[in-house]
Amino acid sequence: MLPAHFTQPALRTRIFQTQTGIRQRSLRKHCRLGRATELVFVMALGVAVGMGGSGALADTLNWNGGAGAPATPEGGTGTWDAGATSNWASGGAADSWDDNDDAVFGDANPVGAYTVTIDDTAGAIIATTLTFNTDGVTIDGDALQINTGVTFGAAVGTTTIDSATSGGYQLTTATGAQTLDINGAITGAFTNASAGTVNVDGGGDGVTNSGSGDINITSGVSSLTQSGSGTATVTATVSGATVASDGTVDVQTGGSLGGGATISGDAEIAVTGTGDITGTTTINGNGTLDLDAGTGDAGTVNGAGADFEMSGGVATSLDHNNGTSTLSDGDIDGAITVDGGTVTVSGTFEQTDTGTTGATTTVGAGTLDVNGGTLLGITINGASAIAQVSAGTPGTIELQAGAQNVDGATIAQD
Repeated sequence: MLPAHFTQPALRTRIFQTQTGIRQRSLRKHCRLGRATELVFVMALGVAVGMGGSGALADTLNWNGGAGAPATPEGGTGTWDAGATSNWASGGAADSWDDNDDAVFGDANPVGAYTVTIDDTAGAIIATTLTFNTDGVTIDGDALQINTGVTFGAAVGTTTIDSATSGGYQLTTATGAQTLDINGAITGAFTNASAGTVNVDGGGDGVTNSGSGDINITSGVSSLTQSGSGTATVTATVSGATVASDGTVDVQTGGSLGGGATISGDAEIAVTGTGDITGTTTINGNGTLDLDAGTGDAGTVNGAGADFEMSGGVATSLDHNNGTSTLSDGDIDGAITVDGGTVTVSGTFEQTDTGTTGATTTVGAGTLDVNGGTLLGITINGASAIAQVSAGTPGTIELQAGAQNVDGATIAQD
C-alpha cells in the first residue's frame, strides 16, 4: 500500500536497465511534502520495477550556477542541464533541473551579469516560466523550450537569449526601460505582451506585438501581428502575412512585408527608406497606410475611416472604395480606380505606365480631386462620380487616345 503523502492515486510501472540490488530514488516531483523516496527493486535480469505516483508537479528553482550556498543562491555562470548537475536551489537545498520546472535567475543575493549555458546531452531543457530578477543574464548553448512566459523583475535592464527557443512563449511582464534580446531562432511563435522592448535578431516563426511595448525585427520571420499600442519596426523580411489592428508597423530600409498586409482598427503601416510591401495591402476600419518611400504593390482602401497617404515611393495600383487617399508625391505605375470615398491628387504625384498594367484612372463613384500632379487618362462611368480639377493649383490629366470616357457624369473645373 502506498503512503498517504503520494498525490497520484494511480500506480505505474517504470522499467530501468541497471544493476541488481535495491536502491532509493527521489520523488520530490510527486509528493506534497518536500522530498520523499521510493524503493526500486532490481531483479537479477537487470530490470527494475518502481512504484509511485504518475505525473510531475513543477517546482520553482533558483539558479545557483556559481556554487553559492543553496540557502542563499547567488546565480553565477554555469551549465543548465537535465539533472546531471545540481546548479539550482530549492527550499534551501541544492537541486537539479527537471522538465517543466519554473526557473528564477537572481534571488535575494544576485551577483550581477552572468552566462547560463544549456547542455542538452542528458535531455532537452523544457521550462514552464523564466523569471529574471537581475540584470545582464545571458542564456546560450543548446535549445530551450519555454511553455508559458518570461517575466522581468524591476532590477532587469537587458536579458539575452542566444539559444534557439520554442514553446510559443510570451514576454509577459516588462517595463518600457527593459529589453529582451532574442538572438536564437524562434520555433512556434513568440509574443511581446509587455511594455518592454524585444529585439528579434535570430528570426524564425511568427511574432506578435500585443502589449504597449515595441518589437524590432532584424532577422526574417514567417509572419507579424501588431495588435498592441506599441510599434513593430521591420528591417528584415516578413515572409508571410502582416496583420495590424492597433499601433504602428514601421517598415524601414531593408524591411519587407513579403505576404502583403491587412490594416484595421486605428493601426498604421508606414514604409520609409527602401522598405517594401509585396502583395496586396488592404486598409479597413480607420487604418492608415503611409507610403513615404520604398515600394508597395496593389493597395485596396475599404474602411470608412481608412486613409492612404502617398508622399513618395512607387505603388503598382490603387483600388479606392471608401475613406480618403492623398497622393502628393511618388508614382503609381498602374491603374487607379475610385469607387467610393475621396482621392486627392496633388503636389508632384505622377501616374505612369510601364505597359504591363494599363495606367488608367476610373471613377465609378466617390470623388477624384486633382489639385496637382499628373494622371494618364480618365474614365468616369458612374452618375454619382465627380472628377474635378482645382483652379488654384491645377493638375494635369493627359487625355490619351481612347483613354477618356464620360458616361452620364461630368469632368468639371472647380
